Amino acid sequence: MTPLLLDNSVTKSYHEHTMKAQSFPGPDPIVLGPTTELVGRTDVVHHLHHLITEGQARLVTVTGPGGVGKSTVAHAAARLAPSDLIHVDLTTVTTDAEARDLLLHAVGPAVPRDPRPLVLLADNAEHVRPGVRAAACVMRERPDVFLVVTSRRSLDLQDEVLVPVTPLALPSEGDPPAGILASPAVRLVLRHMDRRNLRLAEAVRSHPPLLADTARLCAHVDGLPLGLELVGAYSSVHGPSGLLRWLDRRAPLAFPRGHHTRQRDLDANVEWSYDLLPGDGKVWLRHVALLEGSFLVEDAARLGARLDLPGDALDVLTELVASSVVEVASEGASLSYRLLGTVRRFCLRELETLDEVAYARRALGLPPPRDAAEPAP
Repeated sequence: MTPLLLDNSVTKSYHEHTMKAQSFPGPDPIVLGPTTELVGRTDVVHHLHHLITEGQARLVTVTGPGGVGKSTVAHAAARLAPSDLIHVDLTTVTTDAEARDLLLHAVGPAVPRDPRPLVLLADNAEHVRPGVRAAACVMRERPDVFLVVTSRRSLDLQDEVLVPVTPLALPSEGDPPAGILASPAVRLVLRHMDRRNLRLAEAVRSHPPLLADTARLCAHVDGLPLGLELVGAYSSVHGPSGLLRWLDRRAPLAFPRGHHTRQRDLDANVEWSYDLLPGDGKVWLRHVALLEGSFLVEDAARLGARLDLPGDALDVLTELVASSVVEVASEGASLSYRLLGTVRRFCLRELETLDEVAYARRALGLPPPRDAAEPAP
């Protein structure tokens, strides 16, 4: 890969692309105050805040799948730090060179005798990682700057510290109502419902069947905060039971406006990650979706051999995990892998679109997919 060369040109002005912490312009805004609580994120926010304030890391990348709330966590932790905060949203930046220049221009020259550190939040960086890497290398000469990056994939730099953000915990199967209400995922849905339809939110809290349906909806969106916000918005209008019936028709949930394209719905979020994968990664991701539940690397290798997939299973699986589209889970002394339901549904639709699903299932000796065998009325 050709390294980016530094120059003095800056394509956009500082004020167009950076904002002080007082008005955070990102798609998932949060302003911390005395009554503000981040649901289920206390530990990861405090961990990130500790890394920044104790000087344990000057380059931290907050990683995780799309819609998991990386921006919210990073901004919350940075707001707690006794330092100036500059936020650069890279969502609409299209070239590595522009990303590099924006970040370097944002920090500006060092100010002599200024005791306050500077936290630079480079948000949504996965599509311009080489540009962010180039800026991070230059900032090594600036001990007053702490660089916090949010990205679905790390920058792959030696001095980088990773802080993974995972989906919010779901209720366990068979939990009583009190256990369901204690689940961070359900709490976040109810918080969104409180803002839109307080009476219905209170009804959900007091009626176990409605609460159980809400728990099912949380599982359907994998506990991803973006999906939980959608669930809260739609449930406020249609109720949890009505929304479940709607989802049975495979109808998508989407914000009508006010969000960047990839943040409007979960499918667009997954598609963004999918499009960033190399060709072999796309092929493997589509086909490992045929493995229901958790699987081992040996299972993926057997699948690849039977379908004659390109590349090595171990290498491709490593790439998919690094890109936050495959999760690693511990099962006893061994590790297994799984796809979030949102990712798996997207990949199965891609298989159908590309007319690959029938061949793949025949080659693996699998029955026709349930949706094909039992079409919805």
